[in-house]
Amino acid sequence: MSRRADQVGRELHRHMALALTEPLREGKRVTITRVKVTDDLKTLRAWLQGWSRLDEREQRQIEYNLKRAVREGSQMKFTPRVVVLNDDSADYAEHIDRLLQEGGES
Repeated sequence: MSRRADQVGRELHRHMALALTEPLREGKRVTITRVKVTDDLKTLRAWLQGWSRLDEREQRQIEYNLKRAVREGSQMKFTPRVVVLNDDSADYAEHIDRLLQEGGES
């Protein structure tokens, strides 16, 4: 990732995190774990932990809020396309812990 893309990613990450305050107040546990902007600044990928636990309506609403935050927070000529992805690393870690615990009980 270029230095400029990294800077843009950090700034937009901040704006998107603020857009998640309303879902958090409603009890939805969604966290942006990583943001990556392509070197050409045209695409922003955001990994969200807890994304897969939301229903389709909730996902659409949060995705809309994130895109709006990027549009409003971006001072670039063109707004990057936002792609929301599920971050399942915590779920995977829990799965590995369960496997290790089950293996230790034998």
